[in-house]
Amino acid sequence: MIDLLPLLQNLGLLSLGAVVVFLILQQFRLPRTSRRRSAVLGLVLGAVAGLVMSAPAQGLADSAFHTGAGPLVLAGVFGGPVAAGVAAAIAGVARHAAAGPGVLGEVAAMGLYAVAGGSFGRLARRRTLPPVQVFWFPVLSVVATLVVLPSFYVGQSLYSGGANLAGSWASVLLGTLLGVTLLGLALSRLLETAERGHRLARFLDGSEVARRAAGIGVWRYDLRRNRVEWDKVQHELIGLAPGEFGGTYDAFRDIVDSADRPRFDAAFRNAIRTRTPFSDLYRARTVDGRIKHLGIHADFATDTDGTPEVVVGVNVDRTAELALQAELWLKSAAVDSAVCGITITEATDGVPIVFVNQAFTTITGYRLDEVAGRNCSLLSDGLPDQPELRTIRQAIAEKGTCAVTLRNRRKDGVEFWNALRVAPIRNAAGRVTHFIGVQEDVSEQIRSRRAVANARDELGAVLAAAPDAMLTVDREQRISRFNAAATRLFGWTHMEIVGQSLELLLPESIRVHHRSLAAGFIDDPLSRPGPMSGQRIIEAKRRDGSVFPALVSLARYQSTDGPAVAVVAHDMSDIVAVQDDLKALSEQLRDQLRSAEAANLAKSRFLAGMSHEFRTPLNAILGFTEMIRHFGPGKLGTAKTAEYLDHIHQSGSHLLEIISDILDLSRVEADSVALAIAVHDAGGIVGEAIDVIGPLAEAKGVVIERAVSEVVLVRCDPRALRQCLLNLLSNAVKYAPSGSTVEIGAVDGPEMVRIVVADQGPGFPKALVDRIGEPFLRLTDPSLASAEGTGLGLAITQKLVLRQHGTLHLGRRPGGGTEAMIGIPSGRSEPSVVGSERRQAPSWPPDGSR
Repeated sequence: MIDLLPLLQNLGLLSLGAVVVFLILQQFRLPRTSRRRSAVLGLVLGAVAGLVMSAPAQGLADSAFHTGAGPLVLAGVFGGPVAAGVAAAIAGVARHAAAGPGVLGEVAAMGLYAVAGGSFGRLARRRTLPPVQVFWFPVLSVVATLVVLPSFYVGQSLYSGGANLAGSWASVLLGTLLGVTLLGLALSRLLETAERGHRLARFLDGSEVARRAAGIGVWRYDLRRNRVEWDKVQHELIGLAPGEFGGTYDAFRDIVDSADRPRFDAAFRNAIRTRTPFSDLYRARTVDGRIKHLGIHADFATDTDGTPEVVVGVNVDRTAELALQAELWLKSAAVDSAVCGITITEATDGVPIVFVNQAFTTITGYRLDEVAGRNCSLLSDGLPDQPELRTIRQAIAEKGTCAVTLRNRRKDGVEFWNALRVAPIRNAAGRVTHFIGVQEDVSEQIRSRRAVANARDELGAVLAAAPDAMLTVDREQRISRFNAAATRLFGWTHMEIVGQSLELLLPESIRVHHRSLAAGFIDDPLSRPGPMSGQRIIEAKRRDGSVFPALVSLARYQSTDGPAVAVVAHDMSDIVAVQDDLKALSEQLRDQLRSAEAANLAKSRFLAGMSHEFRTPLNAILGFTEMIRHFGPGKLGTAKTAEYLDHIHQSGSHLLEIISDILDLSRVEADSVALAIAVHDAGGIVGEAIDVIGPLAEAKGVVIERAVSEVVLVRCDPRALRQCLLNLLSNAVKYAPSGSTVEIGAVDGPEMVRIVVADQGPGFPKALVDRIGEPFLRLTDPSLASAEGTGLGLAITQKLVLRQHGTLHLGRRPGGGTEAMIGIPSGRSEPSVVGSERRQAPSWPPDGSR
């Protein structure tokens, strides 16, 4: 008998299990092939089977009991071996706990149900069986019943098992059929519904991802309720979190930039009025103040009478697109305005041209429509083959780059030099799709380079042939060029000196000064010809260390590496030597001229003095003689005549003395007086001079004091030195006042002996010191006008002192009077050579009287 109540309860449990499986899968969106899905199916269906089979055992004949086979079989079908094993384990444990160890056959039956379902499902997944359909489940029930029949013999004898099987197989088949079929149909529909939900959710997720990536926001405007709904992407476009949008048309309108808002408003209202789709492009302001360009596209859903109810639309973020368009336009304009010609060719056979810019047309004369589809070799048609063409073909064949300069021909036939660079263009996959060629007309550069090369060769020839040293110096004062003449002048070869500092060619003494001048000259960008670029003579140094004068001229110029200086140097050694000789000769001539002028002046003074000295005694002689002749001795008387004759005799004697002094001076100046230089006692010579002048001093009342206390040796001619002392003592006594003292002394020294004659007279004027030795030099003091003398004594004294290698100095004494000092070589020093001793002349003085 079949008890319907338990059967209905079990079927309800099966339905509840199907619903639980659906809800779990729907909530967690478990993929069909995931292990988590299999575990969930096994757990839920195992729990349902356990509840059904944990009821009090009513025997295998109870159909209600065998409805529990449905969850076990279907766990294997829909969840695979994992789900089948989990379900069988849960149900077996539950049944064993409820009925005890005597139900081993029933526990074995649960495992067999799971094996049958798992095998059936595996065959289905391998496409061995057709997809799950309604007829599946009755067939699966029969198969599962057949598979589970051996469990009737578990724990029983063959007879008992056979008897139970014979009496229960119909109930087993009915329960399995009901459980598998009803639960299978429910699960298949619910799982299919869940899968569709999963697919829809995945589609929506994918759609949202795609819209987010594309910047497409979806919105819906309910015109009757004045409500606007935004999706997540639309919120993100404006920078709002989901749910923060106000939900009204005014809130939607407020995101539009104020400049575009009136136009947006009018177009939207017109679309509602005319019931036509609405498209526009406007600027929207995001929450953070940025501007986005949004393209809006909307259409209307109407009610039965055609009244618009809902506006559904999308906002597409076209900010990046517009920026890209602007960038592409800018790049296109830049390419078209480039001064270099640009060609783009396809990387296919023939390498046809697909694009040229305006510069290409300007350079070659060809427009795009004239060269499109043709090869760039058209520019070299008619020209001889060039190696550069093979380089270009090889680069294209190898998908590489190359840069060449070759001859091409314009559309009008004029040839030009073309600097061309070819490079491949690759797509995102790295495949070469095109080639780009950048060309430039370098004809002028080629001509300029050739001109520069010719000028360089010409300059090299000039430098090599130049007789003067030429070199160039860079900003760091390193030598960069050195011609052959520089090698001959300085001794350094070009290889040795290039790269070295210019200071190598300068002596140490001028390097610091040169460094500061050169640095300022080189670094000054406004340098103009001036002191540094004019010619000047400096000291230069050769490799062997010798220093010589060089005439240099500098010029600053701009090289490719910065400012530099060109230097031209000429050896001035010979010229400087000639200049020095000329200068010395000029000095000699100047000295001789001064001497001649001085001699001429001295001669004039001498003649003037001599005429004055001669005229005075002669006038006296002539005057007194004329008076004697006119009056006669008789009229004058004997006394007067004798007086006149005395005057005549004195004047004649004075005249004779003048003539004798002049003759003596001329003999000394003519170097015709022989001197016998030897060592003598200065004290003896001083004593002899005092003895001669003593009577004159005594007659005038002048005292001569001698200050020579010991032997003082001098190297002199005694007669010449005595004459010098006589002249000085005579002058001292002559100008000394009566009752005064004249001092004479000799002071010994290591090299010179000083003999000093000092008086208390008027003193020797400073103005006459430089004229000592000039003939007829006399004081002009009126108070001393009566002092006798010719003024030749000092001249003779100076010359005799100089002949003995001595010196004569005159000056005022601190207390008044004149001090004359003769410096004569000491007798203890080495003898000097006296040039005049080579000549023989009469002894000096001739009569020893002076």
